[in-house]
Amino acid sequence: MGSVAFMNQRGHDQTDYPTLTVGTELTADQRAAVAAAEHVVREAQERGASIFGKTADGQSTRLDGFDATYEQIVIVPIMAGG
Repeated sequence: MGSVAFMNQRGHDQTDYPTLTVGTELTADQRAAVAAAEHVVREAQERGASIFGKTADGQSTRLDGFDATYEQIVIVPIMAGG
């Protein structure tokens, strides 16, 4: 199971999704979970947030969008002020 972690007005939130590999068959509920996670990432990108993916072995990389092959996706919002 993968997750999208993000900060919002309520603090820290998380959306879970099934991690995908080649040939993964998804149920309707799993497809809905992937669609919800994609939506969260897309909305964050539209607000200018940075998206990072983290694998099971701890490696991370900046992402251009949602990628369900990552175990964890972290959304880093733009910070205002200083």
